[in-house]
Amino acid sequence: MTAEQLHDAIGLLPADLLAETDRARQAPPPGKTVLWKPVLAMAACLTLVLAGWFWWFQPKGSAGGTADTASLQAAPGAGAAENGAAEEAEMAQAAEEAAPFRSQSAATDGTSLPETISTPRLEGKPGDPAAALLTCPADWTDYRTQMGEQFDLTELAGRMESLGDSWFEDQDLVLIRVENVPQGEAPQAEILRQEEGILEIQLPRYDETGEGTCWHILLPVEKGTLETAAEITLIRQ
Repeated sequence: MTAEQLHDAIGLLPADLLAETDRARQAPPPGKTVLWKPVLAMAACLTLVLAGWFWWFQPKGSAGGTADTASLQAAPGAGAAENGAAEEAEMAQAAEEAAPFRSQSAATDGTSLPETISTPRLEGKPGDPAAALLTCPADWTDYRTQMGEQFDLTELAGRMESLGDSWFEDQDLVLIRVENVPQGEAPQAEILRQEEGILEIQLPRYDETGEGTCWHILLPVEKGTLETAAEITLIRQ
């Protein structure tokens, strides 16, 4: 049978038979039914569920959070640090106000200034107590030049050499010279009054006729409290 004869024969078949034959030919083989539409629908639903869960339970300060939630999360830590620094500053200020004059002050080498240093007189007669104000190392150089011939300042110089420019950045030094102190004793000093531009110190009155030792009392004061030694008043009891 030729192809033309076969085509004419097919054309004689009923239309419903040809349609059924075409559906049977296009249907998938038995046992291989494809469920891709239900699978896609389930995958879409699962994707929406996972996306909602991730958005709801993610940390508010993460990259997916908003700028507001991130700032709120960071605020408590920053506030605690600021509060701690403020409390520390207030405590330091209260301590400074309670003791504006320190009997001792840390030197640059980590040690503490002694309250008194023995400086025996080399020549001349004992005199009244006197005070000097040192605001920088150069002031000490001038004082040593003026008093070095009358007093043995060796021990005092050893202490002053450890005080450089950094030590004088926030404090000044008052040197109080006291003579006729009995052997085996050290001079005592009491601050009676301290205000801006005023410093009154009380000293014991020693027997000026007896032989004694000369001492220097070292008193650190807040920087700028005094402008000159004339603002220092020494009162002998």
